[in-house]
Amino acid sequence: MTGPSAAGGLAGHELVVQLFAPVGGPGGAAAAAYLREVWDQLGRALEMNDEVPGLGLPAVVRGDPESWPGEVGGGAVAACGRPGRGVFQAVLRRHHDAVNLAVVLAPQADEGLAWRDLEARWASVAGDPPAELLGVARIYVGHVARARGPAEPTGDAVEALAGALPTRDNGAGWTNRAAAVVPALGSVLWETSARDDHRAERAIAVLRAAGDEADARLSAWVWSDGTATITPFARYLLHAAKARYHLRVWKDDSRALRELRHEVDRLAAAIGRLLDQEPAGRRADGPPPARPSASEAPEAGEGLEAAVPTDGPALRWALRASTARLVDAAAMVPAMRRSVEIAAWNMDEAVGAGRPAAEYGGLFQDDARLVEWFLHQLADDHTYLETRLSRVTRLGELARDHANDRPTVPGQVDRDEIDLEDVDLGERDRELLLRELATRYRTQIDVAYLLTRLGLERQHWIPFTDSTPLVLWATQLTQLEDGRVPAPRRRLIEVVGREFPSAVIVRLAARYGVVIDESDDS
Repeated sequence: MTGPSAAGGLAGHELVVQLFAPVGGPGGAAAAAYLREVWDQLGRALEMNDEVPGLGLPAVVRGDPESWPGEVGGGAVAACGRPGRGVFQAVLRRHHDAVNLAVVLAPQADEGLAWRDLEARWASVAGDPPAELLGVARIYVGHVARARGPAEPTGDAVEALAGALPTRDNGAGWTNRAAAVVPALGSVLWETSARDDHRAERAIAVLRAAGDEADARLSAWVWSDGTATITPFARYLLHAAKARYHLRVWKDDSRALRELRHEVDRLAAAIGRLLDQEPAGRRADGPPPARPSASEAPEAGEGLEAAVPTDGPALRWALRASTARLVDAAAMVPAMRRSVEIAAWNMDEAVGAGRPAAEYGGLFQDDARLVEWFLHQLADDHTYLETRLSRVTRLGELARDHANDRPTVPGQVDRDEIDLEDVDLGERDRELLLRELATRYRTQIDVAYLLTRLGLERQHWIPFTDSTPLVLWATQLTQLEDGRVPAPRRRLIEVVGREFPSAVIVRLAARYGVVIDESDDS
């Protein structure tokens, strides 16, 4: 970096900007085009056209991010600078699945340029960053004039910062926020930007200890250690930007997810009403109607405003469309959660030096709390989606059986099933089967689904009361064993084993010679 340039009680005003973009994906091309335009503007507006000595990198960007190496040699593909006094340089690199453009504007002391001047120059180059970026961080570096020893988060330091920072980066109340203290650097950091959890742009003020040695330590942490490798703080900010990017995507999708959950609940209620009616195959007006045509079926994605169908075929078709959307959502949420978990781990790994980054306090603690909250929200979403997916899958089975008017009394089942010999469970094994049933089939929908698969007539279903699932299943199994369906214990082990092949069920099947045929979809 460079020596002191006193202004507003602070010295050594420097601006480091870190921009992060995805490699590929829906927004990859737009983000890459923006970074290339910024690179070109650095040359035109700030005369940063020369190669940076010692790095061995071209000053011209070639190819596209997907063709750049992601790790070898730090992943840097270009570096440019302005000859003469001060340090005006930029490095473009790929870091795994992201692109990082790092820029430093560090004038000489006698140039008399303060942060506001440097911010104005940067704004002339960068304009408004597009939404396709993962994030942008502007880092204002300086030290208190005439200070000795490590920087400290004093009231005087905060007052000096407030008077020197660009107005656009003074978020309401930032002067009352806790500072982050990094003892190994002798530095103190404040995040001064507005406190919007979804923010893509961050402004951070850093006061370092005085002296060349402290300057070199902070430079290696924020800007460069003399090579083109990404620095620890840049890595931290990259992964924090990824976490916030996922948060923005989740926020945009959350309304659609809420609508989908409500839509499924409405369809489930309508299916329940349909199941209370006499099956179509038993009505005097003939067999069940044909599946609706494509023009009659509701479009997948119709939300709360779409009317819930009332006839069986259209209702089943709507449920199928909603189920497909639930499957997609239920797969997306855990994938996002895993990405955020990886980002959180990488944040600690980048700057934690073997300890959680949150221990530095300030912005690091704020980031950790946000990520923890977000992970809990994603876990809750996944639970809700999985619950509804299980519910609608079973409702779909019930509705299909209802439409086909499957025979459900012993006299109408296949002879093969009637001739099956039931298994004689011992007391201990019977208890194990009951506990497995109570664990896997706990709700009224779950129980109805399983009893329908077994062929038990509806009038023999034990009604839900305040009893526990274990008590309910003990009573229901006694009903099943009263000749209502053939070989009920064998059939229970078969059906439950196909859906939930737990260690308990597999052992019971092996002990009593029950074959769990996964191809059987009766």
